[in-house]
Amino acid sequence: KTKDDEEEMTKAERRRQKLPKDKEKKLKQKAEMKEEKEIEYTPELIHQKLNAIQSMRGKRGADRYQAIKDLKLLSTKASSVPAVLKVKITLMSAMFDVNFNSGTHMQVPLWQQACQILDEILAALSDNPDVHLIEDGDIEETVFAGDELPDVNTPLPVIVEN
Repeated sequence: KTKDDEEEMTKAERRRQKLPKDKEKKLKQKAEMKEEKEIEYTPELIHQKLNAIQSMRGKRGADRYQAIKDLKLLSTKASSVPAVLKVKITLMSAMFDVNFNSGTHMQVPLWQQACQILDEILAALSDNPDVHLIEDGDIEETVFAGDELPDVNTPLPVIVEN
């Protein structure tokens, strides 16, 4: 055996040792994904996650695309119509946050998604005439409180104007 052969053997051994670690990481990631899927999204949990996402918006270092991804997930998990509306309107607002400069246009795929979400919001509002959108910061919101159909406190006209 030469010194080069020994080095090659050690490299091969290192690769073999790394494989289980990579597999362990993949298994951990799969387990985390399963845990996320198994989480029961209660109205309280959705409300907490929505508040956490909203509190991160506008902060330096916040991942805007991750916020959009999380809001899309929450919009599929929300059970009541007002909660879905609140999450989708927040999602639209987050989509407009992606651009740093208001003088530039929004990315076309993102714009198309925003238009689709706006259509879904308007369809949900027309299907549920008991749900009303209001803009009043003084009113305490009960979107996530029960099965009743409350007013949703949200600035949809401002978002549509954007």
